[in-house]
Amino acid sequence: MHILLVTPRPPTDNAGNETTSARWGSLLADLGHDVDVVYNDTALETDDVDLLVALHAWRSDEAIETFLDRHPDRPAVVALTGTDLYKYRDDHAEVDTNIDRADALVALQDEALDELDESDRARARVVPQSIGALEAVDPLDDPDAPAPDPDSDCLEEGAFNVCFAAHLRDVKDPLRTAQAVRHLDDDSGIHVTHVGRALSDDWEQRAREETDTNPRYDWHGEVPRDEALDAIAGADLLTSTSILEGGPNVVSEAIALGTPVIASEIPGHTGLLGPDYPGYFPVEDDARLAELLRRAETDDDVYDALVEAVRERAARFTPERERRAWAEVLDIATS
Repeated sequence: MHILLVTPRPPTDNAGNETTSARWGSLLADLGHDVDVVYNDTALETDDVDLLVALHAWRSDEAIETFLDRHPDRPAVVALTGTDLYKYRDDHAEVDTNIDRADALVALQDEALDELDESDRARARVVPQSIGALEAVDPLDDPDAPAPDPDSDCLEEGAFNVCFAAHLRDVKDPLRTAQAVRHLDDDSGIHVTHVGRALSDDWEQRAREETDTNPRYDWHGEVPRDEALDAIAGADLLTSTSILEGGPNVVSEAIALGTPVIASEIPGHTGLLGPDYPGYFPVEDDARLAELLRRAETDDDVYDALVEAVRERAARFTPERERRAWAEVLDIATS
């Protein structure tokens, strides 16, 4: 099939949507399809397309509508994000309209299915996000697989390294980890490495000020993807502090790389890590986050429990598992 994969981000934006759409394009090509990744409706005028995959029910609304108006007999797959399910759904009827229009639905984590009614769940599959085949390491099946270099230049030598890997924008609550480590006593060896671009001048100023005034925090700005993966792989912990998520790539990457995670307790995290995962803190609660970080640093039993919990999830986040899930989605859409 000729598949059109629509993303609401332009190709020059190296954000999560771009990472996801590039990986999905590669996986769909591996399944034998001809795939074009496009920005919204820029390539919808062609008749030479058999199926649409739209990343975002709301942000890709125009593209979905244009495609289905032009090709009412051809299938559309809609991937549901955090903003679709947890932010815009009540105020934007387009979300439910496009859920209803879709021949198949993609969810990014298990708890997203709870937001769908029974008929919609029947058309939905969870597609676990992996990292690229040459980057992934499955600590259960292939400990010798090629992996990022754990000796990242971003990390602090001799410290208990905590990595935060996300662009600076409101929904990520990006300075929560920096604020949390201000609660720590002087004898703690925790240091936070933050990689990610500031998406506004205000966030850039705040990150620079935090770096200048907080000896436990360094913001490195945007770094190449391989360097970001090095930082995640080499860190003792990753934090993910978002207020809202659909299923963040960075948590899936940490799981695949065997790096334990401390995360805000939201569906986008609990659907990836599991409801019984031992590393959750309440949203925007830097004191509780600081407590969890300190316990992980000082209590081997606590840290080992986080490592083991991640290892138990790792087999879910391989490229082969993601590829099989996409094959199921396409079967639903075309049946």
